[in-house]
Amino acid sequence: MRILVVDDVAETRHLYTWGFSLEGHTTQPAIHGAEAVTLLELGHYDAVLIDINMPVMDGIEAVRHIRQLPNGQYIPIVVLTGDRDEDCRIQALAAGADMVVFKPILPATVLQRLEECCQKRLDQHPQQHPPLPDV
Repeated sequence: MRILVVDDVAETRHLYTWGFSLEGHTTQPAIHGAEAVTLLELGHYDAVLIDINMPVMDGIEAVRHIRQLPNGQYIPIVVLTGDRDEDCRIQALAAGADMVVFKPILPATVLQRLEECCQKRLDQHPQQHPPLPDV
């Protein structure tokens, strides 16, 4: 998979890009939601992992923008947050996120969640996605 990893904390971006690369996936880092939206306008990604609390454009606003892009309604989006407030989770899901996961969480576990979301989207909209590669 080609995964867009969006977080303003460099260590977090590095952790997930490294962990995903160990499993054979390619990643593109972004430091805030506005950069993520721009990257999605310019290229194709199979999934997005995005933090909520970031400067410039937060993750919830970015998810709203992503869902407005052509084919943005089909891309799986997993929101990553350290905020365990139920309101935060509800807002992310209402904005269009497929799933919310809470920090700290291992890259392998996040990857499983991303794959679950990809498979669910593929099952719902098979004409919008190429087959998932075997890893």
